[in-house]
Amino acid sequence: MSSATAKNRDGDTWVDCKAAQRAYEAARAQGWITDARKNKLGLSSGQIARIRGRDYKKGKQPKDRARVFRSNLEKFAVLCNVDVSSLAIPPGDIALTSQGAASGANDAAFTVVPSPGTGANWKPDPSDVDEAKGYQFMGQFEIEAGIDCDVRNISLHVMRNDHFPICAAPGKQSYHEFGSLPGTDGKTGFVTIDGEKHYVDANYNFVKLLRYKAGQKLIISIRRWCRAVGLSRGDPETGSLWYWLDEPTPIFHLEYSHDGSDYVEQHHFSYDSAMMRLKWKGLIRGARSA
Repeated sequence: MSSATAKNRDGDTWVDCKAAQRAYEAARAQGWITDARKNKLGLSSGQIARIRGRDYKKGKQPKDRARVFRSNLEKFAVLCNVDVSSLAIPPGDIALTSQGAASGANDAAFTVVPSPGTGANWKPDPSDVDEAKGYQFMGQFEIEAGIDCDVRNISLHVMRNDHFPICAAPGKQSYHEFGSLPGTDGKTGFVTIDGEKHYVDANYNFVKLLRYKAGQKLIISIRRWCRAVGLSRGDPETGSLWYWLDEPTPIFHLEYSHDGSDYVEQHHFSYDSAMMRLKWKGLIRGARSA
């Protein structure tokens, strides 16, 4: 994956693949789906197939939802002459699918608590803001697994009003550090778990799956360099890094497998205005289909 693609990972969104397929079929019936239009929009056949929940592997069933680049979904909406809101799934609506939950309909499989007194969970410091350099969001969390599972991804995201900034891979020393880490082969970043670096690939997934037992406790340290997204979302405020630092929602994100099914779990936090420390805000869970 190119560095430009990797940087945009936090611009992902969830798409209703069935709605996308209906829109695509209707547009094709109207004659709007042409190679010329796809090329003009910069959409490949693979990107279109992913949005529609398809891929090219034999025996694969269409997906109900998928995690895709927001920019690609916006282009797809133009291709099909529909509003992107009819295709995108709002973050708050990423609910459990028919596969159910790994640990109950309303329970998290992981307990996630910001480590007290670390200094890494304070609200961003305006004195460290540099629009060109970006800002390094940091977090240290104490987590406990409630089930036996294999974890493929642990990430720290930043959100405000359903917008995400553009972030470098976790563990980078700078926003402008692209590609593999020095002295590594295909390892683009890392997350520190119990004091040990666990490396991630270009998709920010762990190079080696992490296997945890129910009741196992861990200390996770993670940092992300972020920059403003520009004005591509039609919201001028998001073009400034100050927008993200003013009222951010830190998100502790996990992707894991349990009993043959894949899940996504996101723990949302907000800042206590008095203590300036993170407080747990809410949970989004769902079957992983990306």
